[in-house]
Amino acid sequence: MDIQGLSAIVTGGASGLGEATARRLAKAGAKVTIFDMNSESGTQVAADIKGRFENVDVTSEENVINALETSAAAHGEARILINCAGIAIGEKTVGRENVPHDYARFKKPSKSI
Repeated sequence: MDIQGLSAIVTGGASGLGEATARRLAKAGAKVTIFDMNSESGTQVAADIKGRFENVDVTSEENVINALETSAAAHGEARILINCAGIAIGEKTVGRENVPHDYARFKKPSKSI
């Protein structure tokens, strides 16, 4: 697939799988915008790939809408979206005691609408 010149957004693109994905998309010619809360790493990765960084909390609808508009103004309407943002810490799904890790690690306090 030819993605040369297409606009791409990678949530969680400042590290881990998201970073690797952002780098691969950029290498293939996509114009990548990283959405992440880690400004230091996100800014560095964006500079490395000649992309953009937007400080985005993906749990905030307003934050996401604003970042989508800013990204579209710079790179055009996004045609590729990769979601790698997450809030859980890395750990085994089931430990040695054969019990799953605590579900509360995946919860974030709800916001009032």
